[in-house]
Amino acid sequence: MRPLEFGWYLPTHGDTTAYGLMEAQIAGSPELCERVVAAAEHAGFEYLLIPVGSVCWEAWITGAFMAARSSRIKPLIAARPGYINPVLMAKMISTFDQMSGGRICINLIAGQNESEVEAEGVRQPKEERYALMEEEVSILKALWTTRGPVHFQGRFHTISGAHIRPRPRPLQQPFPKFYLGGGSRQAWEVSAKHSDVHLFWGDLPERIAENIARDPADGAGA
Repeated sequence: MRPLEFGWYLPTHGDTTAYGLMEAQIAGSPELCERVVAAAEHAGFEYLLIPVGSVCWEAWITGAFMAARSSRIKPLIAARPGYINPVLMAKMISTFDQMSGGRICINLIAGQNESEVEAEGVRQPKEERYALMEEEVSILKALWTTRGPVHFQGRFHTISGAHIRPRPRPLQQPFPKFYLGGGSRQAWEVSAKHSDVHLFWGDLPERIAENIARDPADGAGA
């Protein structure tokens, strides 16, 4: 049995000392992030989830900030389909991994708020975003593991002779860990192919066991 992992959450959008009370809210700030990073690392958490969304600070810049102010904990940063060119993302992730001493993990997110995704210029519906995600992660892994240029012909991306120069392969070999959460059949299929860890919402162990045992054809949700 693989050991348990424990992660925490970086509230870049702010926090509160009493949920639901406006006067108890704490605004997001570098100082708040530093306190949370230091406390989570001191407590022994393995990774720190950095949220994405219109109310959150940008996750990649925040992750770099976090890595520079810590020594062990890993930022778990979202790679959302359609937001970043996959060749550029491969270079970003491998560079981050090298410069942080092997401290990055990737959270694959396709099913988030539809109106927010549309407002930010991503036009594919959720079902297509999973297909787009599958292509983009395939490209990332190919760029990190293929000797020589990468050629890819897919539904959304066509790449002819792509490579990363200079070529810093990820320090974590063959690449950093991928996480994915979702209850739909598409989410499970992409997770089975590409992720190291499938994330479930907090629930009773029996309910999580039922979800793991379910037929993907019966999946529903994000």
